[in-house]
Amino acid sequence: MIMIPFRAGALLARLTVAIAAIAVLPCAGTAASRAASNSTATASAAPGGAGTLTTTPAPVGAIPRVAPWDPDDFGDFHKNALATKTPYGPRGGLHDLTPPPAGAIPVFTQLLARHGARAATSDDDFAVVLQVLDAAKAAGTLTEKGATLARRTAALQKVNDAVGLGQLSTRGRSEQKQLAERLAQRLPGLFADAARQGRTITVINSGKDRAIDSSEIFALSLGQSVPWAAKLIKAPVSDPTTLYFFKQPENAAYQAYKKRDPDLLAAEKAVRLALKTAAAARELLTPLVGVQIVAALDAGMVTVKPNAEDGPATPNSVDVALAVYGVFQQAPALNADGSGPITLTPFLSPDEADQFARVSDTDDFYEKGPGFAGRTITFAMAKPLVDDFVAAMDRIAAGDLHEAARLRFAHAETVIPFAALLKLPHSATHQPLGVMFDDHNGWTGRDVASFSANIQWDAFRTTDGRLLVRMLYDEKEIAFKQGCFPVKDDSPYYAWNELKRCYGF
Repeated sequence: MIMIPFRAGALLARLTVAIAAIAVLPCAGTAASRAASNSTATASAAPGGAGTLTTTPAPVGAIPRVAPWDPDDFGDFHKNALATKTPYGPRGGLHDLTPPPAGAIPVFTQLLARHGARAATSDDDFAVVLQVLDAAKAAGTLTEKGATLARRTAALQKVNDAVGLGQLSTRGRSEQKQLAERLAQRLPGLFADAARQGRTITVINSGKDRAIDSSEIFALSLGQSVPWAAKLIKAPVSDPTTLYFFKQPENAAYQAYKKRDPDLLAAEKAVRLALKTAAAARELLTPLVGVQIVAALDAGMVTVKPNAEDGPATPNSVDVALAVYGVFQQAPALNADGSGPITLTPFLSPDEADQFARVSDTDDFYEKGPGFAGRTITFAMAKPLVDDFVAAMDRIAAGDLHEAARLRFAHAETVIPFAALLKLPHSATHQPLGVMFDDHNGWTGRDVASFSANIQWDAFRTTDGRLLVRMLYDEKEIAFKQGCFPVKDDSPYYAWNELKRCYGF
């Protein structure tokens, strides 16, 4: 047992407390919460044609416009400080795009997008932070800085719960609204042609609330941006097999990997036990609760109860620091909700946030991303989604133009394996077993799967009948994997037959 400094006996008597469980809100999937979460965007069968989207100005127009996220506005924090909880900001603009070859016209587009910024999916991090701060207050060691953190955490939890656990925040709704507007601006000719020919626009989601809402808001916004094509937009449908594959029975081996693979557990444990992580935790917590509480945490003397379902827990200092980081991550997603932004930036230094982002990225890299060298279990399950992309493009190549756009809305757990399977930039490097994941790999949660992250394939028909494909990642032109050759050096356009050769489609 770790020895507690001066006055340990009296302190421990006050510290060893089990704090009552927090109230748990109803599941976000209930009818009441679905009605609330869909209050600004709805889709229904229109009288003019079964399955088409009914658009009215009010639902999407009622969503406030929130400026896209700019990491330069986040003080001294690294752009990856929020990891996969980074709000969305496009990385390319309309004027950054390379014009297609002379005479080539857009004939199709397809998209995979993560849902917009959301509230936290559970209250666990809020509960752990508040209960540890409460234990410090009972012990007489809570600092004024710690008391301020307690007030802000409680206020942010209130906003989070008002939005609804796991539901889109105002920022997230605005992200999807503006994403659709920019898609319309990039491909006006495609949508004009679709309207003339009566082509369809297909909208698909994973079946989870935040993906459903994202698909509906996007579809309504697209319909308002290109009203002449609005009647072509089909009501969103759910396809969990293709877009929520990581939870499907056929991927039971992957689910077992996440729970008990020894290599995975060792890698995630190693980053938590790293000296830099432990030091960052102490540096974060000591000014909040004092050295005695930090020592008591590491001695297993502070008991918390994060939720009503699980039993009591005795977190160590790294666990608690990561909970503070979890609340810190959540704040920007909610800064357009409530009475005003609530920031936790004063409580973490940029170096501390960077280290905890590395812990978060380590988990995501090994659980969802490229993972260990020689193993494919984390991303091979995305193949049906890749097959869907390929099949859609093959139909266009064969002259079947009934579909003008195919728009998909899912999750980080969908985008990350998809990017890894395609070996896209930042997602092509696996990690050797026994070598700790670090900056040399180049994978970051923010680069690969921020909120509303999106991967888009645009198809263009040339005057000689060839089909060319361009890929955008977060609205910026990027290359396909190494070994795929564009139509000319440094061009973002690839012949579809070349991509099929390169990937073995």
